[in-house]
Amino acid sequence: MSSSALDQNQWWFYQTSQLPTAALVCSAIDPSVCTITSANGWVTDDAGAGSSIRIVVNDPYNATWVITWNYLSFTNLGGWYLITGPVYQYYIISGTGSSTVYLNPPYTPIQINMRASLASDPDGYACQVQPYYISNTYSAGSAININVNCTQVNETCFSIPVLFGDFPPPPPICFPPLPP
Repeated sequence: MSSSALDQNQWWFYQTSQLPTAALVCSAIDPSVCTITSANGWVTDDAGAGSSIRIVVNDPYNATWVITWNYLSFTNLGGWYLITGPVYQYYIISGTGSSTVYLNPPYTPIQINMRASLASDPDGYACQVQPYYISNTYSAGSAININVNCTQVNETCFSIPVLFGDFPPPPPICFPPLPP
């Protein structure tokens, strides 16, 4: 597979059938200048599960969930820590219902900051996701469990997805049912 030429701050996405993989990146100015770069991302089946970090979303209500995360690297400077990872590089996935996703980080153990929120609630339910924020170091084979809990209401409710930060999500916005 190959992509077209990319300019600065552009990226290319390709879905592979198995992780981990590597990419051969070559200069458009001088195609003989190339480097092999590891690729990281996520898969929704168990390919490479032994070296991955598993996210299990328990959602028996079929709400629409959104998960964002980033990887941080720290260098210990004698008790002070310097962030050396991509602070602003976030990944995002979404889905409906229960699902398992396997993250393939560039290395493990790795610091992961993750935010889970809801984009919509099923009709007649007001839902919450727990935990909504996770910041921890994970090794290969670790699992992160996220649960969607809903209560039945006589209203139509909407959740506002919150993609970044560690603050709690706002409560769902609910409207009374329409008259018959």
